[in-house]
Amino acid sequence: MTHGRNVPRTRPFVWACAGALYALLLAGIVQSGPVLTRTAHAQVPDTGRQRQDILLETRETNRLLGEILEHLRTGELKVRVLPPDEKHEPRGRRGR
Repeated sequence: MTHGRNVPRTRPFVWACAGALYALLLAGIVQSGPVLTRTAHAQVPDTGRQRQDILLETRETNRLLGEILEHLRTGELKVRVLPPDEKHEPRGRRGR
């Protein structure tokens, strides 16, 4: 199905559809107006503040570890011994 110059009849239809879609896209862009983008704002890290925070956290951790160590040295600990669990027994002891 050709006419005149051996051009399939579907080709003009495809070009017409593509042109219509392009026109719709262009109309949408024009109608929406200019795109206003926000500028990026970078924040300069405060390394002194970061070091101070790390130092405070380290001091708190050391204080808590000191309390635990003091309790282990002077306090009483209650220990409860449970029978060994079959699933967690060492491999060499199962057959005995």
